[in-house]
Amino acid sequence: MVFSFEPLDDEVHASMVNERVLAVLSTCFGALGLLLAPLGLYGVTASAVIERRGEIGIVVAALAAWLPASRAARVDPAQVLRTL
Repeated sequence: MVFSFEPLDDEVHASMVNERVLAVLSTCFGALGLLLAPLGLYGVTASAVIERRGEIGIVVAALAAWLPASRAARVDPAQVLRTL
C-alpha cells in the first residue's frame, strides 16, 4: 500500500477547481450580458425613432404653427386696429 500525503490547502484547492471554473465562466457571461443589454436597448430605441421620424416631424411642425396662432388668439383685435 502506498500512501501519498499532501498539505490540506492543496487538497482543498484541488477539490475546488471545478467550482472556480464555473464561477469564472458565470462571471464572464454575466459581464457580457451587462454589456450587451444596453446595446440592444439602444438599437431598439434607434429603430423606433427611425420608423417614427415622419410622425415626429409632423408633430414638431404642428407645434411650430400652433405657437404663433395661440399668441395671435390672445391679442385684442380692436387694440391692434387702433394702433394702425
